Amino acid sequence: MKISPNEREYYLADIPLQEAIEKFDDALHLHNRKNSMESEHVSLSNSVGRIVSETIYAKLSSPLANTAAMDGIAVKSSLTVGATESAPVTLVFGRDFQWIDTGDVIPDGTDSVVMVEEVGRLEDGDVLLRSSAPPYQHVRRIAEDIASPEVLMQKGSEIRILDIAALASGGYGEVLVRNKPKVAILPTGNELVPVGYIPEPGQVIEFNSVIVSEQVRAWGGLPTIVTAVPDLRDDIVSKLSDLSRKYDVVIVLAGSSAGSEDFTASSLGKIGSILLHGVAIRPGHPIILGFIKDIPVIGLPGYPSSTVITSEIFLKMTLEAMLGTQLRRREKVTAVLSRKTSSPMGEDEFIRVTLGKIRDQYVATPASRGAAMTMSMARSDGIAHIPSAMEGIDEGAEVSVDLIRTRPEIDNALLLSGSDDIAL
Repeated sequence: MKISPNEREYYLADIPLQEAIEKFDDALHLHNRKNSMESEHVSLSNSVGRIVSETIYAKLSSPLANTAAMDGIAVKSSLTVGATESAPVTLVFGRDFQWIDTGDVIPDGTDSVVMVEEVGRLEDGDVLLRSSAPPYQHVRRIAEDIASPEVLMQKGSEIRILDIAALASGGYGEVLVRNKPKVAILPTGNELVPVGYIPEPGQVIEFNSVIVSEQVRAWGGLPTIVTAVPDLRDDIVSKLSDLSRKYDVVIVLAGSSAGSEDFTASSLGKIGSILLHGVAIRPGHPIILGFIKDIPVIGLPGYPSSTVITSEIFLKMTLEAMLGTQLRRREKVTAVLSRKTSSPMGEDEFIRVTLGKIRDQYVATPASRGAAMTMSMARSDGIAHIPSAMEGIDEGAEVSVDLIRTRPEIDNALLLSGSDDIAL
């Protein structure tokens, strides 16, 4: 369904974040993007990180029989009753016990294993036991680990390294998984130079595509960085048209605002439909969401922090919808804000913070704000969310922080804080 750009193009209209998410989610459903990826069989060795496309049931039980969990002798437990240090029990080789190694099937007529270290050997091959062996001592019972046909993995689950053992034990050498969505990442701008080049005055190193590429990879997609195009509407239109025929998602970097050389929205409007243009979030206000036929097109703002925040919200949910899963969420902690932080009413703001632990309490210090601040991004430990209904957060108030670094890294960090001090 083609939506008229004039009808649906809301630019900087302060569409609330939750409303934008719901609109986009509905549109993904309308354009048949939910669970839209086809499936392929992959070997277990290539399956980590892939999304299971059907519920997997165990073909085999594990273990398939009662097996020894220790090296020693297999015995019938009733023959050992009453064995003590002062009154050991003698067992006859071949009649009362058999020697057995770890993993061997327990012989018929036996139900327990005595470790070799606890067996007293006699010269004629018989043995002495100085303690009784209860039934199923040191025995892995049949189907103790996996009982066929129990569920090994639910549809939509992400395969982890630790899942490989269960899948293999359950009888699988390969599994059916969702194809990775192919994502085209198109940088735009006259001023761009590639990573590794020394820019001249007026030029900008284009690294947003590298960041978004790694995000896509982490979220189960297959990224392709396309050669940057200049700020020329016809060039952008032509490239969008071409990419929408080859990829499952198209990302356009920069050109999403209202400057004289911002052509992403108008280019998309010529050949596709614009769902919305502008969301009440900071950073990342001028995001563009739309479609070319049924292919999602996301115009991300050019400033790095804006790019990262908006992609984490809208690109991630797109890939989740297509893969039919919910990707792993960051760990959250509750922290006390170290200083008052203001925020405009009516906008959801995401602020980067550094964290320190004082006794049992995390303390969050807001990092330098600004959509172009790359060092603030690199040095931050987490992201705090200021809801649109608040005009900021007071010093000492509790905030929820999504962690970027791990807890051990944060817990082992030295917290220094100061003002107007060159040393700090």
